[in-house]
Parts: sequence; structure tokens; C-alpha cells
Amino acid sequence: MTNIKNEVQILYQIANYNVIIGKRLIAEDPPNNSAAYDRLSWAHELYQRYRKMERVSLRKELDEVNQLLEEVGKELSASSDEDD
Repeated sequence: MTNIKNEVQILYQIANYNVIIGKRLIAEDPPNNSAAYDRLSWAHELYQRYRKMERVSLRKELDEVNQLLEEVGKELSASSDEDD
């Protein structure tokens, strides 16, 4: 049982890592929004898996990731509109 618990905890840690990297990519000059969106999307997926397996809320984490995804998504959309 301990191994499964440890493996599930790794999901949470990897999700946190992806959020950190996503934020760093957003902060670059110029921002790497595409890569940030990919990292944040993975963080969201891993948080969801962890939430289901551990039966916990993770509201704070998911709210933060959703907000970042929305902001980055708007930036990506705006930059693709400029490319047209």
C-alpha cells in the first residue's frame, strides 16, 4: 500500500513542477506561451488524476492552473490573430 501511496504522491509533485515550469515560461522575455500552455495542461491533468485517486478537492491548485491556462490561452489566441 505504501508504494501506491508514494506513486500517487508523485503525481502531485510532478503537477507542481509543471506549474513552476509553466510560470517560468510565461515570465520569459518573450513569453513561451505555447510551451507554458502544454506544461499547465499537464499539471491540470495530473491534479485531476491525483484528486480522483486521493478523493481530495485541490480547489486552490486547480483554480490557479485554470486561471493561468485562461490567460495563456488568450495570449495564444491574440498572437495567432496577429499572424493572420
